[in-house]
Amino acid sequence: MPSGGTNHQTTGAVAAKAERQVRAFELSLEGHSLRAVAAIMTAEGEPVSHETVRKLIELEAAERVGPVAERYRTILIERTNALRLKVGELLDVDPAPVTAGKDGDVVRDPETGEFVRDYGLRLSTVDRLIKLDERLAKLTGADAPQKVEGSLNAVVTEVPADVAELMRQARERNEARRGEISGG
Repeated sequence: MPSGGTNHQTTGAVAAKAERQVRAFELSLEGHSLRAVAAIMTAEGEPVSHETVRKLIELEAAERVGPVAERYRTILIERTNALRLKVGELLDVDPAPVTAGKDGDVVRDPETGEFVRDYGLRLSTVDRLIKLDERLAKLTGADAPQKVEGSLNAVVTEVPADVAELMRQARERNEARRGEISGG
């Protein structure tokens, strides 16, 4: 019948690592450098390198900040979507008539007699929607850089004279050194 000691040891090891992680993170929040945190933790009875401290702090920060950052990102996405809807409603509003003069007389089209409309609001609404879409793309990762793989095979067919001369001199020096080293 299995003893189950391994599970207790594993649980204990996980708990000990979690405690080390929290301790390292808290010491870093107090303003200690990585080396100082390592020295403090070592003095407290657990030898640890500054590189291990860095990893412990990164893990703890990811656990603490990651979920909060994700919730905040979700809130920003919801807020941006709500703004998009509100701004989009402005596209349905009839443009205001253009006015002129100190009395604000409405301008009419001389050919049709209809009011001349100011479409500036619609244009600025479209600009705002584009900016909101860009913000959403950033928040959702839609505009994340894409990994592109490729290779380049280049063959140098002609070397400038000054470079060729430097290469020749380097070869001569190398050959002389080889002769010195081999004793010849």
